Amino acid sequence: MDVLAVKVTGYHHADPNNEWQIIPTHDIPDHGRGRVVRHKDVVQLLHVRTNSYLLTHDVASPLMPTNQEFTTWPKGDDMSRYNDTLFQFDISDAHEGQALSSKSGHFRLVHVPTRVALWTYTSRLPDWAFNQQEVNGNKNLLDKSNIWFVDDVVADGSK
Repeated sequence: MDVLAVKVTGYHHADPNNEWQIIPTHDIPDHGRGRVVRHKDVVQLLHVRTNSYLLTHDVASPLMPTNQEFTTWPKGDDMSRYNDTLFQFDISDAHEGQALSSKSGHFRLVHVPTRVALWTYTSRLPDWAFNQQEVNGNKNLLDKSNIWFVDDVVADGSK
């Protein structure tokens, strides 16, 4: 079986290629207050354009060998990499059960098995990556540059 892996990169402007769907790892209600992401929730992130899950594993990042590479794993029947697609939302200064807010809700996204945080930096990748930024896994969880926020919530059209 051929597996399509996509290198995860980033940049600062809005683009449909930046859209990720948050997939819960436990049953949630079809409606109401249960359909929010909360502090310490473990989720999968599905890249909308490629229909593949965010994944990291203990493999060196191409440009920063001290950090882990981030890639994706195709959605489908092959569950062999399921654990490598699990991430925990660690909301800054949150209390137990606090909901994530867009724009003002800052968080770290921590890989469950390897305990690295999603991270990027200002150095640009080569032309093959359209001069975007490399995204990789930072082993220093408390690094202040591990902080992210949700810029926009895009309706998926399902409800």
